[in-house]
Amino acid sequence: MSKTIVRMIGRIIIWVLKLDLLIPGGIGFGYRPYSNEEYKRLVRELLDKDDEIEIKISKAIESLQSTSNLLGELDNILNDRKDKLSKIQEEIESQSKLVKDYMQLAEIGRNNAEPIINSIKSSVNEGKNLERIINFIISIVSGILVFLLGFYWKEIIGLFS
Repeated sequence: MSKTIVRMIGRIIIWVLKLDLLIPGGIGFGYRPYSNEEYKRLVRELLDKDDEIEIKISKAIESLQSTSNLLGELDNILNDRKDKLSKIQEEIESQSKLVKDYMQLAEIGRNNAEPIINSIKSSVNEGKNLERIINFIISIVSGILVFLLGFYWKEIIGLFS
């Protein structure tokens, strides 16, 4: 038991000596490597560094908060654009379905209209040769009449004068 008491007392003395080195001005025990002004300066530097660290930490926190806000805004913008894109995709799908339906209706209409168009073409083409012959005859007859009218013009004018 005496050994444990001696060890405890030794630890207390070492602790007091360490404490004496850390406290500015000290308790009065042990070796003094620095003067009181140097201790005060070291303590001020430690406190100033703590203030600088706190300032830097607060700036980092503010920066993280602003980054978080910015990411939230970007997330909202991307969600809005995603919603708009999905609406546009739905509209495109519905329009493509309508186009397919219209194409099917047009194909059905084309199939139904082809016989009618063919009959109209055949009826129009049937009379073309006959019509051309009639037009040729009319042109020849009118040309001969104009020729004869020009040839006998003086005699016709003489009859009316």
